Amino acid sequence: MKKGTLALIIIFLINILAGCTKANSAVTHNIATKSTSSQQISTSNKTKSQMGNSNSFSTVVKTANAQLTDLKPQLDDTFSDTWVEEGPNSTLIYNFQLSPQMSSEFDIQATHPLILQMLTPYLTQTLATFPDLHIEINYLRPDSSSLASFTVSSAELTTTKD
Repeated sequence: MKKGTLALIIIFLINILAGCTKANSAVTHNIATKSTSSQQISTSNKTKSQMGNSNSFSTVVKTANAQLTDLKPQLDDTFSDTWVEEGPNSTLIYNFQLSPQMSSEFDIQATHPLILQMLTPYLTQTLATFPDLHIEINYLRPDSSSLASFTVSSAELTTTKD
């Protein structure tokens, strides 16, 4: 009888050990699955940052376009069209297309500082959220060919403000 009891105890212990191994395997599988999904989320976030712009940067572009609409009365009839585009690495690209009647008498050297001064309040607010903000300002002829292009650094914006 001792051998039978001993055999039952051994079988019972083997079943318990086998059950623990299966439970550990299930827990390990769950942990591995969670780790993999965390890595996938982390990878997708890195992909966005490698492109240079976060999802909230598109909101900045929309707001910049709305701001240009508000500034249009101050620009008179100098420009037939103005718009902002999203560029790589947190770059806002401002485009100012000259109206046909202004193309021959446009003074870029006098106008650019005024445009920059008009944009500076909005851009300095944007710098608080995007400290690595880059600005490109393009002046286009009526036929959409480039007349001049300027790159403005965040350091220049902060000195323009003062």
